[in-house]
Amino acid sequence: MKYAIALVTAIAVVAAVVIYFSVTNLQPPWLLAANDFTGNITTAGLVPVNISIEGTSLYLTNNCSAITFDVTEDQAFSIMHGINGDISQRPLTHDVFMDVVNNFGINILQVKLDRFEDDIYKARMYLGNGNQTLELDMRPSDAIAIAVRSGQTMYVDISIMKLKSQQVC
Repeated sequence: MKYAIALVTAIAVVAAVVIYFSVTNLQPPWLLAANDFTGNITTAGLVPVNISIEGTSLYLTNNCSAITFDVTEDQAFSIMHGINGDISQRPLTHDVFMDVVNNFGINILQVKLDRFEDDIYKARMYLGNGNQTLELDMRPSDAIAIAVRSGQTMYVDISIMKLKSQQVC
């Protein structure tokens, strides 16, 4: 019964948000640009990183430099399952996202950690379908969980890598 109440509440909240943004013709703040994105998706100023995780410590490594930060146990669980290609009995949110991407012919164009503001890492993901491109603001843990599931290279802004990384070799 408590799960039914939680589900109905979640559906009501989602419906309210959708109606609000439909009526006001505003875009939600995490949807940075849709359909008319004219920017150039480039890897200039970015470095590819290898993703690894130990417990709740996440490592983004390029050569002998690594950015390390902690994630929650749930985030670590999802990232680890993505890295290992494990399939849970019940799909995780990132698995459902990938099902939508795959079943609607959406391409993940780029995943990058591109900002460090107020002691918080921030990421973006670019999705494409035909001539439409969608730029999303994301939590790094979500971007990483999706990148490892999709086989997409994860990039880090080189200035963040220089500023926040530690030497690991």
